[in-house]
Amino acid sequence: MPSISTFIEHYCATFRPGNAAAAVSYFHFPVIIVAGGSKLHFSKVDELKAMFDNGLGALQESGFSHSTVGEMHIHRLTDTVAIVSAAFTRWHEDGSVLENIAATYTLLAESGEDWKITALIAHDSSGLIGR
Repeated sequence: MPSISTFIEHYCATFRPGNAAAAVSYFHFPVIIVAGGSKLHFSKVDELKAMFDNGLGALQESGFSHSTVGEMHIHRLTDTVAIVSAAFTRWHEDGSVLENIAATYTLLAESGEDWKITALIAHDSSGLIGR
């Protein structure tokens, strides 16, 4: 099982236009996502993939290329449950900054499996847990 920081870095590298199917593989279902004032519940991979396809498409139209992980705080609650609060930079294709964002994740690793995201809350970087 990869370390939690490696898991988040790999997820971040995967979250890019045209790669929704791979990004969805980092999630455990059902999953809850809270973003932009909405609470979304996904029971099936195809539901989340459709949302990611739409979201990544919109980001690509704004010139989004990829994201990088900045500050990260990991709180391991048990051997199989962790909370991660991290800041990310989204980059334009020309290398300039598109935006700085943050998210807090609840991770689960069942029976020796890799970590998976069970909940994601998008928020401003001022809300990072662990600062």
